Amino acid sequence: MKLYYIPFLMLVMSCEAQKTESVNYGTFFALANNTLGVNDFKIAKPGNYAVSFGAMDFGRNIYRNSSNTSDYTDVIGILKFQEEGIGYIELANQDSIILHTGFSYSFGKKTQKGVEMVIKFDHELWTTYSSQEPLSVFNYIKIGPSVWKYSEYMDRYSGNYLWVGNKILFSSKINN
Repeated sequence: MKLYYIPFLMLVMSCEAQKTESVNYGTFFALANNTLGVNDFKIAKPGNYAVSFGAMDFGRNIYRNSSNTSDYTDVIGILKFQEEGIGYIELANQDSIILHTGFSYSFGKKTQKGVEMVIKFDHELWTTYSSQEPLSVFNYIKIGPSVWKYSEYMDRYSGNYLWVGNKILFSSKINN
C-alpha cells in the first residue's frame, strides 16, 4: 500500500455580521403654501412654516391621515426658525403620534436651485409606522399582523439641506 500526499490550499474566510445601513437620502419636509395661494414661497427666512408632508429617509413617510396615505395637503405641524439660529419641528404624524425636536440651523449661500442650509437636530427619538410591508432596506420591525415600526434619533438626519420653493431637502451629511 502506498501513501500519497495531496497538497491542498485551505482558504479561511472571516465573516462578520454587518449592520445594514439604511438609505440616507430622501429626507425632506414639504411646507404648506406660505403666501396664501401665490407660488412665490418665502425661502430661508426666520418664521413659522406649516408642514404638509415629509419623510425620514426615502420611504419613511410622515403624513396626516393614516387611512389615506395620499393625504399630503393637510397641515401636520409646524417648523419654526427663530432669529437666533435655533428652532424646532413639531408634527402630528398619522393624526395621533406627536413628534417634536429642536435643532440649530444656519443659512448658507443662495444658488440657482435654492438656499443651502445646515440643520443639526437634537437627539430625540422619532417613530413612524406602516400598515404595508416596507422594503427590508428601510429596517422597519414587524410588531403586529400588518404593522411595522421604525424608530430613529433625529440627530441622524442632521446635515446639509437645500430649501427650494416649498421643500426643505436633505442633500448630504455634515462634514466633520
